[in-house]
Amino acid sequence: MVEHVTISLRQIYRCQVLNQKQELVGTVDDVLFHPTLPKAVGFSIKPYRVGGIIALPMRYLLFENTSLNDNGQLVVTFQGKEPQTEKEQKAARSAWNVRAEKILGFSWDESVIYYGQNVFTLGGEPLGKVSDARFDLSTGAVSVLQVTAGTGSDALLGKRSIPGALIKGFNSETFGVMCENSAADIELDGGAAKQAGKAAVVAADAGKKIGEATIKGAAKAAVYSERALKQASQTKAGKKTKKWLNSFVQDIKDAMDDEE
Repeated sequence: MVEHVTISLRQIYRCQVLNQKQELVGTVDDVLFHPTLPKAVGFSIKPYRVGGIIALPMRYLLFENTSLNDNGQLVVTFQGKEPQTEKEQKAARSAWNVRAEKILGFSWDESVIYYGQNVFTLGGEPLGKVSDARFDLSTGAVSVLQVTAGTGSDALLGKRSIPGALIKGFNSETFGVMCENSAADIELDGGAAKQAGKAAVVAADAGKKIGEATIKGAAKAAVYSERALKQASQTKAGKKTKKWLNSFVQDIKDAMDDEE
C-alpha cells in the first residue's frame, strides 16, 4: 500500500530549492494549482539574488518532477529519482519554465494560487477565503482546504477544514474554489466563542459538583450534630446547651433546603 504524505502551503513556503545539479537556486514562493482540478501542478521559485544584489525573474517548476529530501528541501528529480548522468540532468531541465508548459498542456499564467482565493459551494454560498491547504506530495491532490472568514472571525468563530473529497476545483467564472454544498455544514473549529462555550460547560459542571458536595457536607454535619445532641442531652452540662444545639441543627437543615 502506497503511503501518501501531505504537506501544507505554509510548510512549503520559502523552502530551499535544489536544481537537477543539486545546486541551491532559490526558495519556494508559491504553490501553483491546476486551472480547474483540485491538485498542485507546480511551484513558483524565487531565485537568489546575484551577488546578493541583482534580482532575477521568477522561475516555474513542474510538480511531478520534484520531491522533498530529508533536509526539507525541494529537489528536481528525473523519473522520481535524483538525476545522475548528464543525459538525465538535461532531461530534468524540461521541468522548468516554458518547457514544462508543453508537458502541462497549458501556460503557467493559467495556473491558480489557492491562498487567499474565495471559496463557494456549488450552490453559490460563500464560505470564506483559503487560509491554507494540504496536498499530496506524490499526486498533488488537495487533501484539506482550510477556510477563514477573516482574521476577526477566526479569533471569534474559528476556521473550517474542508476534506479533499468535497473540493471540486477552481471556477474561473465565479473566480473561486468550488466545494460540494455539504461543505457549508462543516463546523467551525478553534474560535473563542466555541472555547468559551466549552469553558461554560466545564464551569457549570464544576459548579454542580461543588453544590452537590455542599449538600452532602451539610447532610453529614446534620447527622453528626444530631448524634452530639443526643449525647449532650444525657449529661448535666449538655442539657444547658441543648437549646443551642437544636438551633444549630435547624440552621443546617434550612441551608440544605436552600441548596436544593
